[in-house]
Amino acid sequence: MVAGVVRPPALDITNEELVRSHLHAVWLAEAKLALSPDIPEILNLSQAKYPLKQEIFDAIHQPKLVTSARDPMKMVLDQILSSMDGRKPVWMGDADDFVLEVATAAPQEFDRAFDRWRELYNSARTQLIEANARSEIAGLSGADRRKIKAAQMQAIDQIGILEQGKASNGSDFYSYRYLATEGFLPGYNFPRLPL
Repeated sequence: MVAGVVRPPALDITNEELVRSHLHAVWLAEAKLALSPDIPEILNLSQAKYPLKQEIFDAIHQPKLVTSARDPMKMVLDQILSSMDGRKPVWMGDADDFVLEVATAAPQEFDRAFDRWRELYNSARTQLIEANARSEIAGLSGADRRKIKAAQMQAIDQIGILEQGKASNGSDFYSYRYLATEGFLPGYNFPRLPL
C-alpha cells in the first residue's frame, strides 16, 4: 500500500456458502423481520424443542415472501456474477433456479441455524435440573454440596450468557452475530464456527 500497490482481496466472492449467506440476508430483509438481539425473543422457550415464535414463523412462511424476495436476491447474485466476467461458478446451475432454491429453503435454514443454540440451552437447563435434584439429597458432605453449588452456578451462568445477546457487550449470542457464525448471514468480522 505504501508503494502505491493495492492487492486484490483474498476473499473468494463466489464461494457458495458466502453467496447463499448474502442471499439469505436479502431474504431476511424482504421478510421485514427486525430480530431482537436476544435469541429467547426469537424462540419459544416455553415449548419443547424451542420452536420459532409464532409471529416469526408466520413472517418467514408468508407465501408471497419467495416471490417478493426473488428479484432483489437475483440483483445481488447478478452483481456477484458480474465480478466474474459473466462466468458462473462450477457449483451453480441456472442462476434463476438457484435463487428460487435459496428463497424456498430459507425458512428451514433460518430455523435450523438456531439448532446449536437450542442444544446449548437444553444442555445448560439439564445441568441445572440435575444439580438442583442432587442438592435435595440428604446427608451430603460439605465438599459434595460445594460441587453441586458450583454446578448450579455454572449452569445459571451459561443460561444467562445464552439468553443475553445485547450487541453492546460483544456476545456471541447477539442474534445477528450468532446467525453469521452459523453461516446463515454473511459475517466478515464474525467468522463461522467450525462444523
